[in-house]
This record gives sequence, C-alpha cells and structure tokens, in this order.
Amino acid sequence: MKRTIRLVSVLLLSALVCFGCRKDENGEPVKPPKLPNAKPTASKLLIPINNEVLRFPIFSWQASTDADANDKVKYFFYLSDVDKLADEDLELLESDYTQTTYELNKGLLAGTYRWQVVATDGKDNVASEIFTFKVKPSNTFTIDKKEISVEVGKNATVNITSGNGTYTLKSSDENIAIATEKDGVITITAKAKGTATIMVTDKAIKLTQKITITVTDSGENNNGTYPQDQKVFVKGGTFMMGSPDGEGYSRERPQHQVTVSDFYIGKYEVTNAQYVEFLNAKGTTKGQYEGNKVTWCHLREIEQVNGVFKVKEGKENCPIRKVTWYGAKAYAEWVGGRLPTEAEWEYASRGGNQSKGYIYSGSNNVDDVAWYGSNSGSATHQVGTKQANKLGIYDMSGNVWEWCNDDWHESYTNAPTDGSSWGDGSGGDRVLRGGSYYGDAKDCRVAVRGISGPGGSSFINGFRVVFLP
Repeated sequence: MKRTIRLVSVLLLSALVCFGCRKDENGEPVKPPKLPNAKPTASKLLIPINNEVLRFPIFSWQASTDADANDKVKYFFYLSDVDKLADEDLELLESDYTQTTYELNKGLLAGTYRWQVVATDGKDNVASEIFTFKVKPSNTFTIDKKEISVEVGKNATVNITSGNGTYTLKSSDENIAIATEKDGVITITAKAKGTATIMVTDKAIKLTQKITITVTDSGENNNGTYPQDQKVFVKGGTFMMGSPDGEGYSRERPQHQVTVSDFYIGKYEVTNAQYVEFLNAKGTTKGQYEGNKVTWCHLREIEQVNGVFKVKEGKENCPIRKVTWYGAKAYAEWVGGRLPTEAEWEYASRGGNQSKGYIYSGSNNVDDVAWYGSNSGSATHQVGTKQANKLGIYDMSGNVWEWCNDDWHESYTNAPTDGSSWGDGSGGDRVLRGGSYYGDAKDCRVAVRGISGPGGSSFINGFRVVFLP
C-alpha cells in the first residue's frame, strides 16, 4: 500500500514538473492554466453612518483585503447629496487612494449626503454599501478680522473661521468698498478713500458679522510708529467677563461668556513722550485739532514752547493723562492701531488664556501690580515699574484709567459675545477701565468699569493701543 502511494506521488510530481516540457501543435511549451483573480473584499464603512455630523466630517472605512499576495488595493471615494438619486450620479472625489480615511478640503453645506468606497486591485472593483448621513448647521459664525485698512485699488481678505457655507454680503457704501465670498474667504476690494462696513450674514442661522474697512489713498503716509517690542501678543480665547452676582458693582453684571480673536496690545500705557511726537507731527495748537473741532488733550505734564510740544522734565515715561477719547483714538490710529474693545481690555487684563483668576491684573495683592490712592503719593508713576501680569503687560490696574472704544452701557445685558466693540461711537459716553493712582484699590479690579464723556479730559484718564495681527 505504501509503495502504491509513493508511486502515485512521484507520478503527480513528474506531471507538474514536466508540464512546461509539453509542446502544443506549434511546438511552443504548454503553459499551466491561469488561476482566476481573487477579488478584494468590500470595504466596511465606519464613519459617518446614518448620523449627523458637522460641516467638516472625516470619513473612515475598514481596509479591504486581497488574497493575491502581489495585488495592491486602492480605493475610489464617492460622495453626493441626496438630490442625485441614482448610484451612478455619485461624484468621484478621489481615485487610486491608498488611505482608509478621507478629509474634505472644504466644508459641506447643511443637508443630507450619500457616500461610498470602491476597492480595486487593478483587475476587479468591489463596491461598499452606500450610506447616508446628515450635515447639521453650525450654531456659530465667526471671522478672523473685524477691522481692516487697505489702500485704494487693492484687495484685503477676511477668513470665515466657522459658519455654514452660504452667506450674504452687503456693503454700506459700494463706492468705497465691495466684497465677495468664495470657499470661506471674503475678498474686499477698495474703490475710494473713506470708511465703509461690510455686513456678512450666515444664511443658515441668520447671524451677522460686521467688518469695518478704512480705505486710504495709495501711498498715503500719515502714520507714526510704535515700538514693535512694546506690542504684546494676546492669543484669542473664551472667558467669563464681568463679575458674578454678589461681587462688584451692578454695572459689572450679568457675568457672561465672551470669545475674542487674536490681537496685540501695548505693553505699557501710552507715555507723555510718545504722545508729544503725535502732537508735533499733527501741528496742533494747545492739543486741539481744529479740523474736527474736538479737543485731543489738555496740557498738564506737556508744555508748548515756541510752537513745539515738550514733556516736562522727569515726566517723559509717565502715562499721558488729561487726554480725551478723541485724542486717544486719534493717536491709536496714527500709529496704525485702535483703542481696545472693552472685552479685549478685560481679557488682556485678566491674563488672557494664562489667567489665574486674580482680582487685580497680575495678582491678588493690589500693591504688587498697581499705583493707587494708598501708595502713589497722589501722582502718576513711570510705566512698567510695578509687576506685570501673566502676559507681560504692565499697569492694567492703577496708574491711569484707560479709554476703550465702546459706547457706555449701564450693564452687560445684551452685550456682544464675540469681543467686538459695543456701539458705533455715536453714544453719549464711553468706557474707561483699570482704575487710577488717585482711586481706591477696589476700583483697580480687572472687572471694574468707568464712564466719561468722549470729550472729557480728567487728570486720571489715559489709554493704551491695540493692533491687529
């Protein structure tokens, strides 16, 4: 029996070895029969399947396998909205794809979609099931810039950082600036010198953002300079603005959540020496700008000698004071910046995303960080001589009150939550923050709010400047 098995095995082996020795009728070697191709397995779709996702889903599927060792599996990725009902109407977005995840390069609009993956080994294609998912509207709509300056004839861009993909844009004056939007990028074209606003509305959730555009003449050079090493970068973030119930003054409530974008802010309050440069460049008379009939400042530690403004000796690095809101705004614009919004000011004062929840800007001990009534000797002090806060910003508690851009409101009821300025500058009063060398410690808290008319030039009022990235 064993001999029989050995004989059969030898005969089979001989047949296989000698298969290539056989000749066909043309004398060519006979090739062994070709085995059929092993098809790849169908991919199993993992995410998203029959659920709701946001506008930028990441698609994933289970890898297909192939029994043929030399075959390499690749994928075709298909996607369409449900208006295209036939399978063949699925849109091919990617071919010869080797990964098992796929991320779209632009967001989907709210609606219902279908997707499918087809595995191929180059010989056979095997399709997955077709799955349906929904894209739900985002409940947020944000942009990365709200104020821009651009020369006549040039363009500027603003990025939509969250939204639903369909927007309406309306310019307050199309003779000055117009805007278009594509793939989340707003392009603004400056046409003539002046100021205009672009109102951008997310059609899905009816939220609107305002962009203020200042158009200048080509080559216009009317600006001063601000030291780059005195600009502190503040990374945007979300914080609780104001004071909770039972703390502070009623004007600091209701406490509410606010999200601010990135910005730069002056490390110090604007000094007398810096403001004198502005006054001399503008050629004003006693701190008054005659063209707009508004007073910029009243001279206290600055004097005018033979038509030239000079700082009184020893006061060069003390903060400018007796400056009006108009004078603060004019200087800020002259150096290419603006006044901080009230939300930006408080966020920076608290230490931004490095906040430790201190009562004052940088400490729970007011004497560490502030010149105020009990330690100032009733005088301003050189900027930067107290301890800085967590961001490296000085004197946001004490020394002088600081102007903000916002119109005054008695409380935070209905206040903006996006860090923007509250009001258009037409209100009767403006906001001051931070306390002063002449006041109590409680008025140096990060949440305290002050009020004054824009033409007010109190001996305790100063300011600092914000710059956009």
